[in-house]
Amino acid sequence: MKSIALLPLLSCLAFAAEPVKTTAGLPEDRIIFPQPDTAPELKVTATFKSDTVISTVQQGNWIRTEHLITYEITKPVPEYPHKELTFICRDQNPTPESGIMVKKVAWPFQKGEMTFSLAKDESVRKGSYFKIVRYDAVEPRK
Repeated sequence: MKSIALLPLLSCLAFAAEPVKTTAGLPEDRIIFPQPDTAPELKVTATFKSDTVISTVQQGNWIRTEHLITYEITKPVPEYPHKELTFICRDQNPTPESGIMVKKVAWPFQKGEMTFSLAKDESVRKGSYFKIVRYDAVEPRK
């Protein structure tokens, strides 16, 4: 009986959450591996700003995490109208007690500068949204 009274409260909380706004997307919201050899001409250079965990879910022997990644555009181009590149990236790891050993690709979205190759996402009608096709770390200047 008490759990039924909580349902309206929980549904109100779901509507109160702010939607996450992104300006680009990774294929299937995952790290691109292996990266393609060719990339579109639209390239933006950006500096890492933040990596915020927006959800963590444990399912069986796996922990699935969604990160909201933000980069600040340092070399703007006219074709990309945003000041930031914001996207979601999913990651999954085995739980420590599962005993599962996995060889993983290093997490690419860390401090520093990256060049992103973008393609306009024509499936999005309103606003300008882009697909991330490739990304490369920029070597720091000495």
